[in-house]
Amino acid sequence: MVALEPYVHPVDVIEHAPATGWFAPKWWSRFFPPRTMHKAIARVDANLGIDLASIDPGDAVAASKACTLLVRGSDDTLISTKAMSDLAARSQRARYVEIPDEGHVTLFFRSDRLFPPILGWMQRVPDQASAACPTWNR
Repeated sequence: MVALEPYVHPVDVIEHAPATGWFAPKWWSRFFPPRTMHKAIARVDANLGIDLASIDPGDAVAASKACTLLVRGSDDTLISTKAMSDLAARSQRARYVEIPDEGHVTLFFRSDRLFPPILGWMQRVPDQASAACPTWNR
């Protein structure tokens, strides 16, 4: 399993997104104060019948028997290094790697940098679930 820039804490990401400047100019974030974002999250929860705050992708990582590669751009301002490290720590079968000089959005456009090492990692994944998962080679 390979996860590029996974949202570790969905509510934190939603609350922080306006300040990133990706979806609108950064100055627009003043129109989305925390109270407004909390109301929007509550609407999503009600409309979808879920509780975004209780969604924990770490549970899926911890329960997975598959080798898992968690990939983050080192310049990502939306998903923190600590959050990704904590996510990877949930499973001995997870590997966390940062791609230098890439951000949350730019990482997806760097197939020239990502495909060769990711495909190499996938080729080294053992056939048996009981075998150790490969390390990251760049």
